[in-house]
Amino acid sequence: MDPQPRNTFNVAVIGAGLSGLCLAQSLKKSGIDVHVYERDDSAETRGQGYRITLDERGIRALEVCLTASRAQSRYLPRQADRSTLRQILLCGLEDQVSFGKQCTRVEATALGATAHFADGTSAAATVLVGADGAGSQVRPSLLPNAQPVSLGYSAIYGRTNLNTTDHPLVPGRLETSGVLAIGSPGKTFFFTTMAFRERPRDAFRRFMCKPPGRDQGDYVMWAISFPDASLPAATARGDPTRCCNLRRNRRANSTWLCGRWSTPLNRAKPFWYRYA
Repeated sequence: MDPQPRNTFNVAVIGAGLSGLCLAQSLKKSGIDVHVYERDDSAETRGQGYRITLDERGIRALEVCLTASRAQSRYLPRQADRSTLRQILLCGLEDQVSFGKQCTRVEATALGATAHFADGTSAAATVLVGADGAGSQVRPSLLPNAQPVSLGYSAIYGRTNLNTTDHPLVPGRLETSGVLAIGSPGKTFFFTTMAFRERPRDAFRRFMCKPPGRDQGDYVMWAISFPDASLPAATARGDPTRCCNLRRNRRANSTWLCGRWSTPLNRAKPFWYRYA
């Protein structure tokens, strides 16, 4: 991909997460030439996290950025599944999103900025926006001294199907709420439920969006956080297998985190996250 000619105003967005896609929707709605570059090979290459909460400002942002048919909906929730929302934000941007474009560096030019990608291609834009998260490759290119600072805490998080047996996973009064438990210094346990008002596949059909390969059901999202200093030796960060081993060896690790593991944790595949 050669740098684009500079005869029109255009915007390049690095990162096809929620913020990058929401911005792209707004720019396209306003008639501005925009293109999004995402490092993943497809929208379903990896998990996109779990439930998020949208306050009034978040809902208002969606109303402003999305087309009326998608924004003005009686189904717009205060709680949303992150991957479902991302899929809806991708809808209508099929020609404006390029996957498999890992940005390696950004350089400022007299006419704007140019993004360089791992595959040897580049893209020029009048305005370049970094929306590529905590591990941004845009930030160090423009602000080399603004590096993330570790807080010294990590977390294991995951999800468990809400209705896996005849017995509910959580009490009925918690199916629309959550719990935050604070233990010894620096250790917390959190869970909340994601109960869909409308099945995601039905929502994609209503919005005329291409659904992902697998439909989602209601689930419990949970997380345990702890100081890095309490992490067992030889535990590889980012390795789900090691996380599962911690769960299986919970008795041996009872002094590390907690004496008893809850049902959601015992039924789930955990993932690793580092606070920064």
